[in-house]
Amino acid sequence: MCQALLTKQQKLIVVVLVVGALLSTLNQTLINPALPSIMADLGVSAGRAQYLISGFTLVNAVVIAISAFLMDRFTTRQLFFAMFGLFLAGSLLAGWGANFAMLLAGRALQAVCAGVMMPLSMTVLLLIFPRDRRGSAMGMYSFVIMFAPAIGPVVSGVLTDVAGWHVMFLVMAGLAAVTLLFAVFKLDNYGSTKPVELDKVSVLLSSLGLAALLFGFTELGSTDTLMRATVAIAVGAVTLVFFSLRQLKSDDPFLQIRVLGERQFRMGAVILMLMAASLASITATLPIYIQNVLGHSATISGTVMMPGAIVGAITGYFAGTLYDKFGARYLSIIGVGLVTLGSVGLAFFGMETSITFMIVVYCVRSIGLMFGNTPLNIWAIAKLPDNLLNHGNAVQSTLRQVGSSLGVAIMVAVMTLVTSLSSDLGVKEAQLRGIVAAYWLAVGIAAISLSLVVINVKDSKVSRADVVSAKP
Repeated sequence: MCQALLTKQQKLIVVVLVVGALLSTLNQTLINPALPSIMADLGVSAGRAQYLISGFTLVNAVVIAISAFLMDRFTTRQLFFAMFGLFLAGSLLAGWGANFAMLLAGRALQAVCAGVMMPLSMTVLLLIFPRDRRGSAMGMYSFVIMFAPAIGPVVSGVLTDVAGWHVMFLVMAGLAAVTLLFAVFKLDNYGSTKPVELDKVSVLLSSLGLAALLFGFTELGSTDTLMRATVAIAVGAVTLVFFSLRQLKSDDPFLQIRVLGERQFRMGAVILMLMAASLASITATLPIYIQNVLGHSATISGTVMMPGAIVGAITGYFAGTLYDKFGARYLSIIGVGLVTLGSVGLAFFGMETSITFMIVVYCVRSIGLMFGNTPLNIWAIAKLPDNLLNHGNAVQSTLRQVGSSLGVAIMVAVMTLVTSLSSDLGVKEAQLRGIVAAYWLAVGIAAISLSLVVINVKDSKVSRADVVSAKP
């Protein structure tokens, strides 16, 4: 029904950008089932291997923060071809993967592409579709984007078991080449550009601040590095304060954080950040539990996650349509409530947990995440004017990626610390204790998110004139 609203040219733009976003999303979860194999092949610990996930999302966060500038400065075609060129190079480098540093560098190049493609495709969709159909548009977008996590883990698991983890990156390189070829003939520009300048000091401050925070939270996993972790977290926090002050004082800020002055947007961004932390941390630790603790294969690990991703994709589509009809409040309460319930189920995982129970728990969480994320995402930006949508999406996406990075770092740190303190129980039992401790932390994050939704998310009618005249 929504497609009838678009011209042929708009449909082509949407298809190309959504395919690009799908591939970049696929990369975020593709590596999860392969982590235990990578740890064994390259001789790295869980604390170091998690940089392949948290490092990816950290680079995402930095690049997403720049994405508003890039979308103002460059055309759709220029951005797409530049980003997918980096994606292709990164996939080839990771596929070579002779050592951990090379693999991490390849992941970083892939993350640069993902950092631009997600806000770019989302912003174009929001501008193409009329305001009263944005819920349906975002539902369609969520369905497509969630399809990648549905197939990613199982494809990764099978390829890892059959051919090795190097092959999955080479497959991604092939898909990137095909996408680039398709875009040469089908992608056209959408929107306009303007001669804006990049604030290099702000880029440096944001990068250093986020990197210091990530490093600090990662180092919390050992009592020997507690002082170093504390110093890094403090340096990161102070650096980000200076970054924020610089944005507020600038007439043409690198990242328009003034949009956080709008209360509805601010609360939505905080809740979505917490939800992102919960999602990323579970997808990082669940394969370790399934393979290292229970002794199953990478294929089984991916299979456990696949049904949840599929039902999550379907839920995301209908959640957007339901938002257009019923608003955000009750949908988000149901969604975050299911995330909390699913997190409690995770915390009761043990040595004898069945595959069926794991699938059910993961499905409950996935349904909850999409029932929560889709309405909250639309609700958060509902009062922003169109000329600030790219900045609103950039700020919101940056905070989600920061939440993902820090969520993975903190969860793995908790898991590592508790595992170390429980070493007298044996390797598998100690690792189980660490994973369960991390899952109880996920319960706490979900409970906080639920309380924020109940208190703050209210549905209200906003007129077109009110939105257009709104100030950041």
